[in-house]
Amino acid sequence: MELDGSSLERVPTLTSAEATRAGIGRWQLAGRSYARVRRGLYVPVGTPCDDLDGRTAITVRMLPEGFVLGGWAAARVHEQAHRSQSDELEVFDGRLPEMDSDARVALPILVCASRPGRLRPQPGVRVFRSDLEPHEVAVVGGLPVTAPTRTAFDVARLWPLEAAVVALDRLRALGLVAADDVAAMLAERTGWRGVGVARRALDLSQDGVESPRESMMRLLWHRAGLPRPVCNGVVLDEHGSFAGRVDLLDIASGLVAEYDGSFHASAARRHADARRQELLEHLGLTVVRANDPDIATAAGRRAWQARVRRAYDRARADRRPGRWTLGTTP
Repeated sequence: MELDGSSLERVPTLTSAEATRAGIGRWQLAGRSYARVRRGLYVPVGTPCDDLDGRTAITVRMLPEGFVLGGWAAARVHEQAHRSQSDELEVFDGRLPEMDSDARVALPILVCASRPGRLRPQPGVRVFRSDLEPHEVAVVGGLPVTAPTRTAFDVARLWPLEAAVVALDRLRALGLVAADDVAAMLAERTGWRGVGVARRALDLSQDGVESPRESMMRLLWHRAGLPRPVCNGVVLDEHGSFAGRVDLLDIASGLVAEYDGSFHASAARRHADARRQELLEHLGLTVVRANDPDIATAAGRRAWQARVRRAYDRARADRRPGRWTLGTTP
């Protein structure tokens, strides 16, 4: 399967054979114009080879037939190829998504291959032997990668639960995968490594999530024992007019949870958020907010979960006919 090109900037790599065909001699490759990055592979001096896309492009050039990018590297290729121009979010950046940002772990590039075949060891690259069906391989911008559903399947079973939920949320939000398709692949491969974790991650994953912090806030909400929320639900006032789109919403109690990231830090944005919260509460909703310290530390997480449980109990006790309804995303 070949898809539209990704926005990844390809590193201008050159093999020894390609150099010979282009009339570039060995003495030129060994001179000041080129740098050797792998055995038999060169780039022009000054080419950024240590960033994510540079490492990925170099790895791809060293892949034998039948080997493809998988895991976060494949997810990154799909993410950059399918996100809109206004979407600046980059979830697949070579590190595990973590509630504590300082604890994020760098990951090797995952290369997937069926059982036969050999790949010379490369720094920062992990070979993952796993059977690949033809429809589970795609080409995006010239890069051989696992297809979206297979990518979601592998990330969900190889990553820790929280990170897997974040990844699935992102792939679903981009429209790259459907929950039913991932569930079908899990059902077909019950004996495969990590399928149990992947099932739990898929069950916790939802459509309509817009950031990793929203995913993590929802996991804290879930662990606090609250009902499954609507993600980024549209609230309409009593006249049917748009009142706001909220991160998490429990329809039965009218409890809302909002995550305030750096976008909300300016005075103008805080003013707008305060006005918006006043409107939501006027309509009969109960609002609880979270920001990074509520998620980044164990103490912050415990405190926020206690707050959201109290808010939920208060919302249920004060439940009265609200002046709001749930709308559809504009």
